[in-house]
Amino acid sequence: MPGWFDIVSLERSALEEGLKGNAPQPEGLRESVDYIHELIRKEVEAGIPEDRIVVGGFSQGGKVALCTMLDHVPALAGCVGLSTWLQPGVSVRSEQTLQRPFFLAHGSADPLLPPFLAQHTYDELHRLGFKEIEFKIYPGMEHSSCYEELKDLEKFLLRSRGVSTVGVYEKSDLVNLALAYVSE
Repeated sequence: MPGWFDIVSLERSALEEGLKGNAPQPEGLRESVDYIHELIRKEVEAGIPEDRIVVGGFSQGGKVALCTMLDHVPALAGCVGLSTWLQPGVSVRSEQTLQRPFFLAHGSADPLLPPFLAQHTYDELHRLGFKEIEFKIYPGMEHSSCYEELKDLEKFLLRSRGVSTVGVYEKSDLVNLALAYVSE
């Protein structure tokens, strides 16, 4: 399955082997992480400091976001991983990154990436030394999203930083609110 990187197998046995550290990082992952680093560099050149940049993604994009967060120097503002996973053997390049928040969310009924991968990712981040990890499993949710997850993500991104979303009904209003916050 191509996308951000190649996935050879989503069979449970292959996923479990990967969690034992017996599988290399997927081919193409490093290139995807480097691509995100380049996008971040361009944002910094445009005037957005790293400590105002949150990376995030869903599924393969979530894995790329997690790896980018761990790899980026200086530390980014935070990371969102939705319905995703992290293999063992990763490391953190900046001690400052350990102080940054994570939001991890996964569905209890995900048939593509079973919930044990989310638990492993949470445990792996704790092993690395992260303390501020919001971890949610949504009952009945498959490899998708749900209203509760989006509300929790909104809270993680905006309300926890003192930004009110009361009266925001349109996506464009939310984008403008987020951009105004980043520019402060």
